[in-house]
Amino acid sequence: MALTIALETDFGLSCSEAHVVIREFRMEKEVDDDGNKSFTVAYGGLMYMDEAAYTGGKSPVTGMNYSFALDVEDGADQENLLKQCYVNLKAQDGFEDAIDA
Repeated sequence: MALTIALETDFGLSCSEAHVVIREFRMEKEVDDDGNKSFTVAYGGLMYMDEAAYTGGKSPVTGMNYSFALDVEDGADQENLLKQCYVNLKAQDGFEDAIDA
């Protein structure tokens, strides 16, 4: 799984087909005083100039970190947390036009 986006880094590097991969994610469980459980998924990833840079073992041009509250209501599908991270990433500023790679 990966995404392709147009990206301009903080250093002024323009990448018309940046390759974005989620490198890691974790889930944290929280229990409030009433015993209610909630879960937060935090994830981070790296962005490469393009897919060739990624597959060629080149260094990333930048990275990102995001988090979201996991939907634990009845009927929620929790089978693929990595996919949910990509879905959440596509809702972030700058990723709305991302293309699945």
